[in-house]
Amino acid sequence: MFRIPEEFRQYCQGQAEVPHLGDTVQASLEQLAKEYPELASRVVDDHGQLMPHLVVLHKGEVITRDRTADWSVAEADVLEIYTAASGG
Repeated sequence: MFRIPEEFRQYCQGQAEVPHLGDTVQASLEQLAKEYPELASRVVDDHGQLMPHLVVLHKGEVITRDRTADWSVAEADVLEIYTAASGG
């Protein structure tokens, strides 16, 4: 399942969690974008890649956009979307 941050829940019918369907993080993001088009424009770019300011957390590992295609997930796994920290 995807855990949806509060600021994005309005784009997926107020749900805090939605199922993910895919065997990689990237495939799961693509399915999420198909199911919730309003959410998609805030989570993935025009190429279906995770937005640069976001990361996905999977089993305590931070998955950045350059690793989503290769990162395998199981149906029961929890994926969490977070805004990446930045500083200066």
